[in-house]
Amino acid sequence: MMKIAYVSFEYPPETGFGGIATYVYQASNLLAQRGNTVEVFSASMKEDSSVFQNGIWVHRVKCDRETFNQKITTIFSKRHNEIGFDILESPEYGADGICLARQFSDVCFIVKTHTPTFLINKINPSPNPNWINRARMFIGAIRRFKSPLLFNKYNKEVDPEYQMAQMADVLTSPSISLQNIISSEWIIPKDNLLLQPYPYIPIPELYSIPIELNTNKNVTFIGRLEIRKGIPVLAEAIPAILEKDPEIIFNFVGTPMPSPDKRYNMQEYLCIKLAKYRSNLVFHGNLDLIEIATVLKNTSLCIFPSIWENFPNVCLEAMSAGRAIIGTNSGGMSEMLSNDAGITIPPNDSIAIRHAVLNLIGNPSKRLELGFNARQKIETQYSGNVIGALMEKQYSDIMDRHNEKK
Repeated sequence: MMKIAYVSFEYPPETGFGGIATYVYQASNLLAQRGNTVEVFSASMKEDSSVFQNGIWVHRVKCDRETFNQKITTIFSKRHNEIGFDILESPEYGADGICLARQFSDVCFIVKTHTPTFLINKINPSPNPNWINRARMFIGAIRRFKSPLLFNKYNKEVDPEYQMAQMADVLTSPSISLQNIISSEWIIPKDNLLLQPYPYIPIPELYSIPIELNTNKNVTFIGRLEIRKGIPVLAEAIPAILEKDPEIIFNFVGTPMPSPDKRYNMQEYLCIKLAKYRSNLVFHGNLDLIEIATVLKNTSLCIFPSIWENFPNVCLEAMSAGRAIIGTNSGGMSEMLSNDAGITIPPNDSIAIRHAVLNLIGNPSKRLELGFNARQKIETQYSGNVIGALMEKQYSDIMDRHNEKK
């Protein structure tokens, strides 16, 4: 059995901000249940603490994201001296493990890639600042171990996420799409960038949802309401959809982020742009997973029109609930929804969204088939048993490679 340390600023519930937190929670609990010694090193908004939860020690340091990779070193050093970890894993985002990788070269170091900052900036660019603000951003970025992006030109050599990746024994990627992007951008050989899909263990509230016909016409989006999730493109498609079928209701579950119009957040933007159809829009805000299960139970169709996604947990959740799904073929969703586990369309294509939504809303038997296939794929390809065994095999092989270098 292995002794594994997961170092991540994000970990639920206190810093459970998104997909990284979900992955670390699922992976750490899965490998602990399989008999490994697992500890998590994360952040707190309140106070330093160490708590034993579900067979896992969770250590938290009070800090913000910018100082986490430095402040976590003290408690990790203490625990490593006591335990002697075999493996240290960190997400690439934020370079959470960069200080530990520099200090503890004796530990086998794995970087789990999710969506690096350079890719986020390409997909969801920020408005261009003036030259004074560019200078401030550059200086601040260097101080905070961030990646300065001057004049929208990416320089990997000054990117701490890239620097940390260079120190890793191996990188792992949930999807072939991200594997190819990182291999190309960071010039990393494929044998140092392993494919390792996220494990997914559905909560009972999701898995107990019956796969049956819903008489409603609820179409649900789950995730942050932001540009890179394809919300503006969905907004372009909604009028034509509702002109054909005015009974369709669009549910939006998630926190509103900036919109194409800087005066409004995305929810405000949608309400203004789609004012004529306001009664067909329902905004739920940010919900916990049990509340999301309730929304999915009353959903006929899920849509995730992202410009690009790595391996979105919201898609895994909808698959576990046995819902029919429309996703985009740019990124990991094309892999997740292959073999008729969902429908994929091109990103940034409002016409494709319109056709896909209307076709599936009008085809109940196809929705049932997709929902059944989606849940079956969770069981056969992304279950704890399947991915847990894969992770242990890969970790063991990586440890052997690390030890051979000593």
